[in-house]
Amino acid sequence: SVVVMEPKSATHFVSTSATVRFALLCGPTAQLKDSDLVQCAAAHARRPKASALAWNALASDAASSAAVCISISPSGKAEPPAKRQKTAQGADTVRGRHILLRHQQVRQADPMLRRDVGRNLQEAEELALKTLETLLKTPNQFPKLCREVSDCQTGEHPGQLCGDLGWIAKGQMEAALDEAIFSLAVNEFSDVISGSRGLHIFQRLA
Repeated sequence: SVVVMEPKSATHFVSTSATVRFALLCGPTAQLKDSDLVQCAAAHARRPKASALAWNALASDAASSAAVCISISPSGKAEPPAKRQKTAQGADTVRGRHILLRHQQVRQADPMLRRDVGRNLQEAEELALKTLETLLKTPNQFPKLCREVSDCQTGEHPGQLCGDLGWIAKGQMEAALDEAIFSLAVNEFSDVISGSRGLHIFQRLA
């Protein structure tokens, strides 16, 4: 049989003074109501990956659905990177901690790996979203959650040092991770960030 595809296009004009988010939905996520999409992603204004994961989790059959969130902001105006506080370490250095969730798509050896639980990417994303949403509600639970779920050796650090990465100089980490942690305000949590070691959730401490 032959399937004829008839592509359709649409044009949208975006205000130059507003920040907007586009939802690209496929499968069951496309059936979600606009109000459900807005409410579900309300806590993730600066976290497009977490927004997409939340929409996917809300769908009736997450395994056969897909969601992408695209955030567009006026350059230099809405949602700017957090103003870096002047510290003894300098303006281009931050202190942070993280939770790492490794998955099967990560192939390279990791000398800082604490354990390899063999989860697939979907399982890692679902756990990352659950962990992030718990942290947003109860930030003081970070050490406990980090110790329970993080696959990085930093998850074995004692007390409040659990997950601690110390002072990080700009350019020290891979680009996506560097951009994520340097854009945070102090005590703010990052989006779910994909890196060469797996999925990360960062919190800037100073």
